[in-house]
Amino acid sequence: MILNLWEHVYGQPIGELEDDIACCRLYFDPVARGHKLRERLAQLEPVPHELQSAAARLGDPLVVDAGGGRFLVGIEARLLLELLNVYTDGQGRFLAPIEAIHDFDRAALNVYRTWTRHRLDQTLALKDGRGDEVMQATSVGIVLALLVNRSNTPERAIGRLRRVDEVIHLAAAAFADKISTSRRRSEDEQRLKGGYWLTEARRRLADRLIVTDSSRSITSLVYVPVRHIHDVVEYLGRDLARRASISPSAIEIGFDNLVDAFRSRSALLASEGMAFERPADTVRLKTLLVEQFEKERARQ
Repeated sequence: MILNLWEHVYGQPIGELEDDIACCRLYFDPVARGHKLRERLAQLEPVPHELQSAAARLGDPLVVDAGGGRFLVGIEARLLLELLNVYTDGQGRFLAPIEAIHDFDRAALNVYRTWTRHRLDQTLALKDGRGDEVMQATSVGIVLALLVNRSNTPERAIGRLRRVDEVIHLAAAAFADKISTSRRRSEDEQRLKGGYWLTEARRRLADRLIVTDSSRSITSLVYVPVRHIHDVVEYLGRDLARRASISPSAIEIGFDNLVDAFRSRSALLASEGMAFERPADTVRLKTLLVEQFEKERARQ
């Protein structure tokens, strides 16, 4: 019965346990979006009429009644099949020790726990620079431009104004052009206010990149707190080192390009009272970034 339902729901017979458990995410992922689940359930055909009564008798958690003659089987059902396979003797008797039953419960619980924590684990991985994908090069450039400008206190923060956006994104793009060849920018993405690149940087750096709230009379401000500067540069160096195709010299050239682009428009920042760069600090920032890059690359 369960085997029939499994093939009906997933379109294939059971296989390796780990692979089958992964298939169950199609319907049982606790962080799946509601509209996606509704679409999948709508596409699921009702089970044959002669199986519906038996499926209903098995009941939750082995079989979930999804309405309209549709029934789902998932983690518990697949684990039960595994138990039956291991502990059914040659005469068809199921003789499982109590420890195996407890292991069954723990296994199901562990799967759900892992899935429930997926979003948290993903967020922590991004925050620590261990995510599956590297940080977008333009997002790295935005953070470096803030550091070059010494925007590390509320008093020296960058305001999210259109003219200021142009300066920061010009500098960030100059860095990204050297680091990445697959960069795309739209007009909205080039804006600090609502732009993708700043959003990406905030996702990665969390509380190490401050973006204040705005109102009709108050401009939103962006800065990297002084206490987090070394940690942020370490993060950027570690993230850049994950790009196998770039070298320390590419980092140096990209940084120099960023600084040149930044200085070419710094008068715009000065007109807004937001120009705070000091050349000596910029040199130290470059040295620290390259050192962190080389240190991380040596570990790989």
